[in-house]
Amino acid sequence: MDGLINTILGVFGIKKINWMASPEGAMTVIVALRVWQFGSAMVIFLAALNGVPQDLYEVVSIDGAGKWAQFFKITVPMITPIIFY
Repeated sequence: MDGLINTILGVFGIKKINWMASPEGAMTVIVALRVWQFGSAMVIFLAALNGVPQDLYEVVSIDGAGKWAQFFKITVPMITPIIFY
């Protein structure tokens, strides 16, 4: 049974790779899976950050709050559901 990458390689006439036969191949698979997982979490966090209304940041900056105060008083509470997810 071939995977997606081996099928694509076969289309170009490249010999199939047994990814789990060597430590280097297995490590490549593990790293690729970790990068894939990190990317999906990053998309979810970026969507949460884009969902925070900019008006809130304007209001607290007018009140004199710095960047750290904005982060801990506005950003973190607004994205708490995603953090717990």
